[in-house]
This record gives sequence, C-alpha cells and structure tokens, in this order.
Amino acid sequence: MSDRVQSATVSAKPSAKISAAWIVPILASIVAVVLLLQWMHARGPLVTITFENAQGLTIDAPVMYRGAIVGRVETVQLSKDTARVIVSARLHATSQELAREGTRWWIVHPEVSLEGITGLDTLISPRYLTLSVGVGKPTLSFDGINTSVMMNDHPGGINFILIADSISGITLSTPLYYRGIVVGAVSNIQFAPNAKKVLIDVVVKNEFANLIRTNTKFWSISGIDLDVGFTGFSMNIGPVISLLKGGIQLATPDQAGEIAPASYGFILEKEKDDDWTEWAPELPLSRDLENK
Repeated sequence: MSDRVQSATVSAKPSAKISAAWIVPILASIVAVVLLLQWMHARGPLVTITFENAQGLTIDAPVMYRGAIVGRVETVQLSKDTARVIVSARLHATSQELAREGTRWWIVHPEVSLEGITGLDTLISPRYLTLSVGVGKPTLSFDGINTSVMMNDHPGGINFILIADSISGITLSTPLYYRGIVVGAVSNIQFAPNAKKVLIDVVVKNEFANLIRTNTKFWSISGIDLDVGFTGFSMNIGPVISLLKGGIQLATPDQAGEIAPASYGFILEKEKDDDWTEWAPELPLSRDLENK
C-alpha cells in the first residue's frame, strides 16, 4: 500500500468583472430615468373643461394664452349622459397659475359678427383652447363658454351678473351700451340653481368698469323705441347691431353709488324708466383715476 496522501491545489477565484456589453444598457437606463424625472417635473396640472359642443377641437390641440402655447389637449370625450363634451388639457408647470376660479375657457374657431371677425387663423390651422384668467382659488374643473368675447382676453375685464325672469333678444356676445357706446358684452347665459331665474354673465371693459355702480340700472333694448302720445308718435332707432342681435342698455344715477365689485349682481329690468336716460353723472372712466 502506498504511503502517499492525495492533496488538493487551492487557488484564488478570479474576481467578477462587469462585461463591457452591459455598460451601454446601464447608461441608457440612467439617462431614461433622468429624462422621466425632468418630464414629470415639467408637467403641470390636468384641467377639465366642460363644453356643450367640441366645435372641432381635437387631441393635441394647443392651449394658448397671450399668443404663447401653455399646454396641450389630452382627451376630448362625451360625458356619460352624452349631453356635454369634456375636454382634458395638460398645462405646463410654469402656467399652473392659470387654473383658478373665475378663469373662462373657450374654443377658438372662425366667428363672424357685426363687431368683427375672429378666429380666422383656425381656417388653416387646428382649433385651440384659450382663456381669460380668473382671480379665485386654484381649481382644476371648469365650465367652458361657447363663444369668444372680444374683451375676454383683456386682463382688466370685469365680470358682473344680470338676473332676469327670462330673456328675449339676448344671446352670447350681445353688446352692453352706455350712452350708445359699446362698453361690454354678454359672455354666458345659464339657469340659476333653482331654474326660476336666468343668470346673464357680462364682461365690461376695464376702461369703462368705473361706470358700473351698485345703483346702476340695466334694461334690454330692441333697437327701436316707439313713443305714442296725444300729439302723435315718435320713433327712435338705436344702433344697427341692436336691431339684429339685441342689446342691453345701462345707466348710472347722478348720485352714483359705490363702485360695484366683480361678480356683483343686478336685476335686468323689464322696462326702463324715462328718468334713467336723463342721468349724466361725472365719473372718471378708469377706476385707477378715481383712486388717486
């Protein structure tokens, strides 16, 4: 029998090395994660706007404000009862301050009216969303308006509410007159919550907002005023615009009340008082002038 003892040779295990083939996928993954984080950081809020009609608005249509793209439309779909259209739009992170209570949204499309022609750029390019910024608390849900109002994009436009039992001859964009001059327009018409009244939203241009006082009177005009008396009759024909699309006249007493704040409510009178047309208060056109 042999006296030799078998022995094993022990050697160090070579250290594991990362194959060069894995470097490229790892670097690509890191870059993808960084880009994803940057994309998520740049994403602003998702707002939903409800319209009665999409008016040709499509997915990926831009959201425009002051001529700049501030977001994109992500979805356009019918509501569950198919009575409305719900538009979801993603704003840029730098534009999230636009999503506030009181912000008005509308779809820009070609419109022809006696005040002018708007939305001609959408004849050769996609229709888009635009807005007039509110001053309320941040919110993500809005009711859109169905027509553009030329002064809506004016940063100083003041909103007021007219309350009526019913409306006749008043539609969206119906003008507001003060001494025959257009100072604003109707921007929206809707029922009151109990459906017993009609609420008419009007926008008054900033330079004329100081004319609106807490005791200002509003009444509807048809454009033709017929006065019959013992000595005969007289007829006064108003502006051509009011003949075709109606109008709302307003007057402020000589003893003007306090400046009406935004969203202040007024009764739309059924008939005018002859004294109203004689009122002639001296009021500066700009609120800033009165505050000096």
